[in-house]
Amino acid sequence: MNMSLTPTETQCLMWVAAGKTSYETGTIMDISPRTVDYHIYNVCLKLGVHNRQAAVSMAHQLNLLPDIKKHLPELP
Repeated sequence: MNMSLTPTETQCLMWVAAGKTSYETGTIMDISPRTVDYHIYNVCLKLGVHNRQAAVSMAHQLNLLPDIKKHLPELP
């Protein structure tokens, strides 16, 4: 399977995997929460899953997410 996510989809999914809400992710990325939801929706379509938690799990299984601790800045 040759699956790829856009850089923005990957970043949104990484924040979801880190436990951030769409509002928090949007604030961090300087985009609207609705835009975050749009990118997560597209990830779900690409991965054939129905929710954000399943998208994170499937992306990990397919090695589509880099190591979160190495790529996301530490936040308070």
